[in-house]
Amino acid sequence: MTIVNWSPKAVDSLNKLVDFIEIKWDKKVTNKLLDEIDQIIEIIKLNPKIYPLFSRKKHQKRIT
Repeated sequence: MTIVNWSPKAVDSLNKLVDFIEIKWDKKVTNKLLDEIDQIIEIIKLNPKIYPLFSRKKHQKRIT
């Protein structure tokens, strides 16, 4: 199974998103979002090639 590593920027972005959702809505919505993210991460672990790889250096999206 593939290991999914979150960049520091991704972790920071997720934390900011969670903070915003908790202010705007409630914990139930936050937990639903986090559950959905966890499900997608599990899918990526099982088959990482089904999602596109983004490269900021080349400003392009590619599927590997």
